[in-house]
Amino acid sequence: MDEVHANYPLIDDADSSQHSALIDAVDGKNLVIEGPPGTGKSQTITNLIAAAMAQGKKVLFVAEKLAALEVVRSRLDNAGLGEFCLELHSHKSQKRKVLDEVDERLKKNGRYRKPKDIDVDIARYEELKTVLKTHAEKINRPWKNTGKTLHEIFMAATRYRNAVGINPEGLHPEATMAHTMRQHNVETRIR
Repeated sequence: MDEVHANYPLIDDADSSQHSALIDAVDGKNLVIEGPPGTGKSQTITNLIAAAMAQGKKVLFVAEKLAALEVVRSRLDNAGLGEFCLELHSHKSQKRKVLDEVDERLKKNGRYRKPKDIDVDIARYEELKTVLKTHAEKINRPWKNTGKTLHEIFMAATRYRNAVGINPEGLHPEATMAHTMRQHNVETRIR
């Protein structure tokens, strides 16, 4: 599982064909990404750039239209990777601005975590994902011998309580331990 995150990181949504293109590119295959507007080219390119960066590679992204460059740059900005982009498009680029951006990045050298340094975060994410998955599985399976999930039990209880119009607090039998403790103001502590 760790190699999936390390080798094929996704920073943007990807369907199976986009993910397949990412895997092919990361594995060294040459490919051309083309298609009509709205087919996910910019998402795929964004993921490709992030994967290359995670492997310490340099990327040159060239597009015929400025709009395509801007969309990919915006997606990289949203993922927190915009600072690693240097815009050199068109004849309108100003030399001073480019030099200032290069200088700014050189000053930040060494301040960023290397991809391999986030292994602890990824391991924690995987651990939490497993905990959540286990919890979801538990609450979505039948509880004891009822044949119903907890969701179904709570929904039915709420529906019946609303239909009857009785406050369930008043239905506690007098012999219950909780009622007895409340009557005698007994404090309980969880150890």
